[in-house]
Parts: sequence; structure tokens; C-alpha cells
Amino acid sequence: MTPPHQSHRRHDIDALRAFAFLLLIVYHLAMYYVAGWPWHLKSPHAAEWLHWPMLAVNIWRMDLVFLVSGVALGFLLRRQAPLRLIGHRALRLLLPLAFGMAVIVCYQAYAEGVANGLVAPGFSAFMRRYLTLGPWPKGAFAGSDFGMTWNHLWYPYLFVYTAFVALLQPVLCSPAGRRAHAVFVGLRGWRLLLLPALAPMLFMLALGPLYPPTHDLINDWYLHALYFTVFLYGYWIGTDEGLWRELARVRGWALGSALACLGIFFAMRLAGADVWLVRVPRALYLWTALAAILGFAHRHLDRPWPWLAWANASVYPWYVLHQTLIIAGAVALAPLRLGPVAEPAILLAATLLSCWLLTDGLIRRVGWLRPLFGLARARIRRAAGRPAAARTQQHSSGSSMFQRFALAAAVAAILPFTAAQAQRPGAPDGPMISGYLCCNMRSYGKQISDINYADEGTTVVAVGTPARITGYERQWFDLDLDGRPQRLKNDYSRDIPPIAFAQRYVVGDDPRLKLAGYPEKTRAAIAAMKVAPGMTRTQVLMALGYPVSSENPSLDAPVWRYWLDTWTEFQVQFDPAGVVKAISGDPAPLARVAMP
Repeated sequence: MTPPHQSHRRHDIDALRAFAFLLLIVYHLAMYYVAGWPWHLKSPHAAEWLHWPMLAVNIWRMDLVFLVSGVALGFLLRRQAPLRLIGHRALRLLLPLAFGMAVIVCYQAYAEGVANGLVAPGFSAFMRRYLTLGPWPKGAFAGSDFGMTWNHLWYPYLFVYTAFVALLQPVLCSPAGRRAHAVFVGLRGWRLLLLPALAPMLFMLALGPLYPPTHDLINDWYLHALYFTVFLYGYWIGTDEGLWRELARVRGWALGSALACLGIFFAMRLAGADVWLVRVPRALYLWTALAAILGFAHRHLDRPWPWLAWANASVYPWYVLHQTLIIAGAVALAPLRLGPVAEPAILLAATLLSCWLLTDGLIRRVGWLRPLFGLARARIRRAAGRPAAARTQQHSSGSSMFQRFALAAAVAAILPFTAAQAQRPGAPDGPMISGYLCCNMRSYGKQISDINYADEGTTVVAVGTPARITGYERQWFDLDLDGRPQRLKNDYSRDIPPIAFAQRYVVGDDPRLKLAGYPEKTRAAIAAMKVAPGMTRTQVLMALGYPVSSENPSLDAPVWRYWLDTWTEFQVQFDPAGVVKAISGDPAPLARVAMP
């Protein structure tokens, strides 16, 4: 039985979707500036303080997008047959995905590959290779193993979840499915703030260590479990007025609970608590934050805002365009040597202004472009008894206000800084010393990163390899490693001056002389890039390299934090004498770094 059609349009859901995608734009711009987090490019003005607000948002930002998408699906399935809806969503999601990968996202891959030193400058030559799926050097850019990338376009995930829920309608509408739905929408009070968090908590504890995020759709089991669960929550929440009223009623409690869980989460991370323990407040924070957002949105946004029609028609194009515009803007602004205040302000203003100009000035006006950005083809149809001029005036009234606002904001942000540009220091002059590599480092072919990820395809350059510095830049130094040119990048230790950073890795005394005097087990652990209890700090450095300073400001700390990849952390714990007493983390990474 299909519920009766609801004539009242849920403006809060439309507004929340617009704000969620606007948040993604700001978040992706901040990824360029947050220290210690990998992204396609990194600013020389990367700031460590951004780590904490970014982490607070990172925990729920994509979950919010999938939750709101699930809510929208609940409304769509009330008026469309499942198979018809799947066909419609394929057109709205997969066509922009293919176009975005081939035409929009490609510049992101090019800029990242050039910055990594693994793609030769020359965009036309890059595109010929990109459109034929490479091949590329290992780690050239995100997705280079496949040949091309979708980067920020999460449409494959959204389409799979949409199709799955649509095809599961016989199950979801069965007596058992209706009972499950009734139990969920019947949650009230503390149960609404606690019980839905248990599934994400289970996934973080059980699947997170085994299936770290890959973003490749096929093997992303942890993220699939997490994102599909919140998508299903949204589908169940969508049309139940009683649950929406309850979310609005408990919104204050939800916000307070979210802030408390976030504080506990941060405190446990700072205290070096075991990774699996930290995931408990993280899961509670994830759901209570989402519940607070839904509750406040329903209470304050459910009204026909004059800008809402324009925002609804702009969400998809802005989403497709924004990250490429951010990266293009970052590349364009870098030679101007702007400071850490002017550059992000201008970059944000330029991104918003460019999104608006391209969407309102081109994409929405050209019929064949509209489907390529997820918009329906324009329909020209005269409403009975209603002059076209009146319709046009009503349609443009909301957008004109935001157009004027966007232009004013862009001008206000740009004008104060374009006349006088703060000079950024050039490449430092430093000693071209010769010596030896301090520690085992992994090379991507011609470059090494201070994070020392254990990515597939990297090769180990052993501790003690003869090394000679050949040049300095702000974010890396060039060196010759036993006849092999390499570039060692300072990705996550930007607080260390360039010369001091280089002299960490190229040392005057041959570490192999010390290594020869160590016990056999210690020598074997260092050669295998592993750690064992009883090793000293110096021996851990030889085995694993320096822990990045963005997460380890003091080498005298009792805990050093390392990463095997973007998502997989492990910790080396020292006793007061500076000797390893334990190695902690999830079982899978521990098997790769802990010497039995």
C-alpha cells in the first residue's frame, strides 16, 4: 500500500541538501590548507590547527550527503515505480559521472601528477594518455592505477545505493520490512539518540580495521556498510512526520550529546588511547551530530525560501565543478605568493564566483549541457492563464538575490588583496651536504614522502644508503641516493624549516656502523621495517623513519604515531627510558609492522 501523496514540499530537505553541498565546497578548499592530511595539492600555508575542525566535520560530512539522499529517495519512491526511478537516476548520476571523469576531473589528476613529479607538464599530451587509461607511474595521482579517476564525484556509490533500495522494495514493503521501519521511526527520546549509532559503531569496530577505505567502489566494504546504513536511515526517516517532530524536539539534546562525544573523542586521541576505544565516541558523535542537524533543519528551514528554487537547480553543477575550480585556482594563485589569509579568501571567492558564472551563465542555458551536469532538459511550456513574463519574474526573483550576493562577496574578498600581495619566501639556500640516509624510506620511483606510506608498488631505500643533497625547495629537497635522483617531500612536517628537515634525513655518520653492533633480532626488524619491544628510539627511526611532526610535535613523547596508508594508523609506545614497550593498533596493520 502506497501512502497518500503529500502536497506540502519539504523545504527543509531541499535547503539542507544545498547547505550540505556548500559545506563540501568549503571542506574541499580547506583540504588544500590542512597540514598532515593528504590531498591532490597542498598549500605552503598548510596549518596544523585546521586538523581539529576538519576532523570534526570529516566524521559526518559524507554521511550527511547520503542521509539526505536517502530522505529524498523516500519521497521519490512515493510517486515513481522502482525501475522507472532507477532509469531516471542513472541518467541524472551516471551521465554526469562519465562526463565529469573525462572532461572536468581530469585537470585535478594532471595538476596532482605534475606536483608529484610523475607526470610531465603539458595538458594536451596528458589528456591523450588519460583518455586511453594510461598507464601511469605508481602513485601519479589518485586513481592512477585504474587510468582515470572520479575523485570527488561520489555518484557511483549514490547510484548503487539508490538502485539497491529501489530493487529491495518487495522486501522493504513486506510485513517484516514494515515492522523494521516501524521500530526505527518509533524511536523516541534517548533511544533515538543512541540505538541508531550502534550499527555505525559495529562497522567501525569490526569492518574498519579489516577494510580500510579505498574509494574504489568494489572493495570499499567498510564505507559501504557505513554509508548504506545512513542512506537507509534517511529512506526510513523521509516521510514519517512523527519522527521528524521528535528530531526537532530533541535537537538540543542531540547537539549537546554530539559536542560531548566530540570532546571525549578528541581527548582520547590526544591521550593516545587505543584506536578501537576511540571509535566508540566517534560513532556516537556521528549519529548525534546527524540527528542534531536534521532536527534544527526541520525546525528552522522548512519554509519557501526565495533562493531555494535557484539553489536546487544549481546543486549538481556546482558539485561537479567545484573541486576542479579549487585546484585550478590554487595553481593560478601559487605564483602570486599571497599570504595565508589573502590566498584562501580569494580562492574561496573565485571558486564560488566561477561556479555561479558557469552554472547560471552557461550550463543552465545550453540544452545539451544540462544533462551532462545532472540537470533535466529544459521544458518550455506555457501555464494556462499565466503570462510568461510573470513566470520568469517569479523564477528569477530568488536567484537574483543570491547572484548579487555572490558577486558582492567575491568583489569584497578580492579587492583588498589584489593591489598589494604579500611576498612568499623563495627557495632556501642550503648546504649541499653528502652523507647517508638516516632511515628506511619508501620511494614511489622518483620521490619519497615524509609520511612513508607502505603503498603497493613502492620500493624501500635502505637505511645507510649514500646520499647527497642537490637542491632545496620550500616543500622538498632533491638528493642523489647512491646514483638515483630522488625528491624527498615535506608533506606533513611543515613546521620544520627546509634545511633542518633535509638534515634529518641526510646524516654525516653512516648508521650502518651502529646497525652492525645491534642484536641480530634488532637488525632483522630494522631491515624488515618492523618494530619490536626493547628497541630504542634511534632504532625505531632507522626502521620506520621519522614520525611526521604534524601529529608528533615532540620526539620525546611517550607515543609515536605512524600510518601505513591514509586511514591505517599504528602507535609505538615507549617507557620512560625511551625503550619500546608496546606497539598498538588494529590487528591487520600490526601484523605488518610488529616483529613477532
